[in-house]
Amino acid sequence: MNTKERIVELDYLRAVCAIGIIVNHYTYAVDKYYKNLFIAFPSGNGSVGYMIVTVFFILSGILLYRNYENVDNIKFFYYKRFISIYPSFYLAYLASFIGIKLLKPDYFDKASPIAILLTIMGFDGYTSKYINNYYTLVGDWFLGIIITLYILYPIVVKIERKNNIILLVILTILFFVFIDWRMLNQSSFRNIFSCLFTFYLGMIIEKYQIYKKRYLSFASAFILLFLMFVKSITFINFNLLCHLSGICMFFLLFSVLSIVNRNSFISKMLSFIGSISYEIFLIQHISVVLICNLFDVNAYYKFWLLLLISILIIIVLSYVLKMICNYFINSVFNKRVPNKNI
Repeated sequence: MNTKERIVELDYLRAVCAIGIIVNHYTYAVDKYYKNLFIAFPSGNGSVGYMIVTVFFILSGILLYRNYENVDNIKFFYYKRFISIYPSFYLAYLASFIGIKLLKPDYFDKASPIAILLTIMGFDGYTSKYINNYYTLVGDWFLGIIITLYILYPIVVKIERKNNIILLVILTILFFVFIDWRMLNQSSFRNIFSCLFTFYLGMIIEKYQIYKKRYLSFASAFILLFLMFVKSITFINFNLLCHLSGICMFFLLFSVLSIVNRNSFISKMLSFIGSISYEIFLIQHISVVLICNLFDVNAYYKFWLLLLISILIIIVLSYVLKMICNYFINSVFNKRVPNKNI
């Protein structure tokens, strides 16, 4: 495991992605009033949510490669990944399960037995389009694919050390060959080759420190504006459009966030939210759905007010979840909780 100087822009990016996905799922929940707001691009194409997830895949590749440029001890690597993922997932799931059970006692009666195993493994959301799964509560599809990428990481990094360019070419070819593959009946964006491509791109960006090339932010801003606002862009494949926009968004945000004063309130707030970004990703969707079911947002001011309240509630709950998990892990394993590079 490597110890490198912390790049605060990456923490800020995690915070922005976490807040962005809350906003995206919130607008899905109130879509009957505000059609496609923060869901599709202004041009009517693409997906804001998938663009944000693309940034997060790049971040995951960067952060994991920074910490594990070499995986010398596979057992230790998987142990650290397990501790980083599952305690928070299980605790968040337990709390959500109890809450849903109290609100809808018969909700889980429709689930298939195999769904329980998939939930325990963290793959319930990722397989929910293929197997009817009423146990899916936290983590969504993203958790299953990120676990898959972590399982593959030691193999990927071993091949990368031998020839990273050839591997990039191979993964790029696989991305385009399977660009429309709806793996497990999901969106093509979620298939393994699509996600692995962006994840590995993050590793390459870290290896060559590409995020330090500031001129990329100007090119990225221009391309992003074109992708998001030009309606005639419909000739570009949906999956490719989401990835291109996410890659451009990464470089643009990294450049913009680099001007944040390190001692400012904004910096401290972004760093704090970035430190609980995994917990936010776990609970944000179910929290947003429950909150929006309690209130009507048929007025524009209510939309923004409830959005702000939702973000604050999710941040508080995520912090509480992180603190409880830290206490549990320190008590049981008597070790410092590892950073969640997810």
